[in-house]
Amino acid sequence: MSELEHLDAIIIGTGQGGKPLAGAFAEARWRTAIIERDRVGGTCVVRGCTPTKTMLASARIAYLARRAADYGVLTGEVTVGLPAVRKRKRDIVDSVERRQPQRDGASRNTRVDHGRGAFYRPA
Repeated sequence: MSELEHLDAIIIGTGQGGKPLAGAFAEARWRTAIIERDRVGGTCVVRGCTPTKTMLASARIAYLARRAADYGVLTGEVTVGLPAVRKRKRDIVDSVERRQPQRDGASRNTRVDHGRGAFYRPA
């Protein structure tokens, strides 16, 4: 789409609201531009909910493994390999980002432009 080409919609951000909205516009065959200043997926996927829950899941497993003897399960010493935990977190975030519909949106009349977007009211 050229700079002067008509758009039916502009979405600012690819977070929780942007993802389903872009999908709905694509189904309606709207020509849509998505403005994203960072990674596709929004704060929750990239920095918030998904990374936090992934790290907490690893901590929970370590906690349960250390309590295994309380349940009659004998294990050896439980240690946490933080580099492996962090790699797992990064891999999950990257996997979720790759599955975002906006990544292949160009074939559905949708494009992702990296930059900053804002609403303003002319004086």
